[in-house]
Amino acid sequence: MVVEDESAIRKNIVQDTPWQDHGITVCGEAGNGSAALGMLDQLCPDIMLLDIQMPVMDGIETLKEMETRQSMPGVIVLSSYSEFSYVQQAMRYGALDYLLKPFRPSDLVEAVLRVNARMAASQGASKESAIALEKLAVKNDNYVIKRAVHYIEQIYHRDIKLEEIARHVYVTPAYLSTRFKQETGISTKNYLHKLRIEEACKLLSTPAIRVYEVAERVGYTEEKYFFQVFKKYMHLTPMQYRKQKGLD
Repeated sequence: MVVEDESAIRKNIVQDTPWQDHGITVCGEAGNGSAALGMLDQLCPDIMLLDIQMPVMDGIETLKEMETRQSMPGVIVLSSYSEFSYVQQAMRYGALDYLLKPFRPSDLVEAVLRVNARMAASQGASKESAIALEKLAVKNDNYVIKRAVHYIEQIYHRDIKLEEIARHVYVTPAYLSTRFKQETGISTKNYLHKLRIEEACKLLSTPAIRVYEVAERVGYTEEKYFFQVFKKYMHLTPMQYRKQKGLD
């Protein structure tokens, strides 16, 4: 069931997402929480895509109301990045997952399958289907990390924060930080430093480029900080590195 007040977004979710390719059926749609609650007993959806900000009754109020009912669908809340504090509230009131706008049709499908897997595992749907769906969730996590790495590689030369990377791959900073370290073995911060220092070593191989220029080109605005990071990873200062390579 899709609960979203913006008709264009709701239409895109319902009509432009390849639900049937994955055995998923949209059983109903509503423009606010009040209308959704009125349809809930009749439709009995397994999963609900629920927008946070809506008129009449918003997503949080809808979750609070559903919490008092005997049965509750698996809820995936839809929110913009600026509304993430509401997402945290939604999770406390029983939401199982969330998506940050804007999102792609594939993100919607994967979120629904991911929640369905969790519900299947907790309720005893077949074991095989639950395992298959969990594998899809892991595959999606891997894809997120690959996209994050690619983004870092494109913009490592400028000031970049975890929040920006997270926005680009449509996850929260906390989630990205945890999953990135699990997948790569290092934090996003250390990955960024490592990449910058690797690029710095390439630039230092050109004697005509001054050290402060190297620092700026790889994303360090303060030369002193660049020296500190370079020495930490290479165990040499930039000048010592050049001398060792016979470039000084």
